[in-house]
Amino acid sequence: MSISSFLTINPKDRVWDQWIIVSKTYLMVLLVTMLVSKKQTIIWYVYVLLGSVAFFGVKGGLFTIVTGGGDRVWGAPGSVIYGNNEVGLAIVMVVPLLAFLYFELKSTSARLAVILAGVFCAIGVLGTHSRGAALALGAMAIFLGFGSKRPFLSLSAIGLVGLLGMAVMPNAWESRMATIQEFDQDASALSRLGTWATLWRVALDHPFFGAGFAVDNPMLYLKYNPLFQLGDIPFGPHSIYFQALGEHGFGGLIVYVSMLVVNWFTLARLAKRFAVLPDHEWAERLCRMLQVGFIGFCSGGAFLGLMHWDVPYFFIALTLVMYRYANDQGAVIEPEKPRESVGVGIRYGRWT
Repeated sequence: MSISSFLTINPKDRVWDQWIIVSKTYLMVLLVTMLVSKKQTIIWYVYVLLGSVAFFGVKGGLFTIVTGGGDRVWGAPGSVIYGNNEVGLAIVMVVPLLAFLYFELKSTSARLAVILAGVFCAIGVLGTHSRGAALALGAMAIFLGFGSKRPFLSLSAIGLVGLLGMAVMPNAWESRMATIQEFDQDASALSRLGTWATLWRVALDHPFFGAGFAVDNPMLYLKYNPLFQLGDIPFGPHSIYFQALGEHGFGGLIVYVSMLVVNWFTLARLAKRFAVLPDHEWAERLCRMLQVGFIGFCSGGAFLGLMHWDVPYFFIALTLVMYRYANDQGAVIEPEKPRESVGVGIRYGRWT
């Protein structure tokens, strides 16, 4: 990223401003790995991570119910997740942490509050009117349901929540979701295809380090998209993968995707290691819920330019923390007689 910033073809002041923002994110990720180590601090960290985003999900769900879904849910003004699409994906990503929290709490009333928060978050995602967030929520729910101990019961409960959410949505929402099947006629979808074609041409011209940060530069579109005219499409990468490709070339894309893939399999391996430790169901469950969260991010992120949003990196920081915690607890890699899995998420033996 630093090399691509030095070699950028975009406005240098904007590029280096973004470089500073991204560097601060990585600095905080490193601080997390230094300060969070014991079980209690890990749990506190999860609470902070969950609460900072789930707040908008609960508030958005209540807003959607009160307004009948006629108005869209938005995030915090001035933040990366202010847009309806962005806050929708953010809520999707942290919903699995509610499932983790449910099993950690012992009070019946507290568990009921968590269930209600999950329902409101799901309705809040629908209230954003974001098709990408809805697809990510569906993908994550199916993944979670099929991998549970009772797939039929889990999928039925998830389907019931989905039907409840859709029941409060107006016809305008149903019409917008229906355009998913007509992407070749939808202006928003066509704008994404035009953007991705532009960034692909940028990467072909700058294959090693890309164009640098700030690929929403109109001059890129004028140069690399012959059919583009100012005002035709909204600027922005509209995909974490094309954002990595356009900003940092094929090398950057490989590094970014590899980081996500390695993190996925590391969590799978950690879940298997924690499965043999007495009183460590919480750690196994947390690793699996982090994996489910990544399912939501990687699927919904295919349509949103949130490559530099900090929460996925804090998920990765938590993976590093859990890896160190497993080593401190002396967890073995290949257990001979593992205890029964907690059964939340996919059956990870096939993935490790």
